[in-house]
Amino acid sequence: MVGAYIVSTLTGMRYPDFVNSRIFKPLGMNSSTYSIQAALQTGRFTDTWTSFGRLIPPWIEEEYVDLVAGSDGVISSVKDLVRHSCLSLHTISTHVFIRPLGSERF
Repeated sequence: MVGAYIVSTLTGMRYPDFVNSRIFKPLGMNSSTYSIQAALQTGRFTDTWTSFGRLIPPWIEEEYVDLVAGSDGVISSVKDLVRHSCLSLHTISTHVFIRPLGSERF
């Protein structure tokens, strides 16, 4: 939560918007979002169930996304997580979304 606040303060953008424009889109992570509504609209959002068959409703309400934004708030697909993992393992070029210091403000 503190990291999201710092990024939002320095960039003047909501944290989910910053991550979407600087990480998700450049990496082609088209199934990743912080928005429950956006995930539901894709038709690919999967419900969560307890081991005894009880439906667990989505716990992140849209108006609180900024508070829970960070690694815990991402809704993603396996394909997108593999893309992100490849970046972490340096198999995808980082020049796509990491700009040199001083080239512009975030």
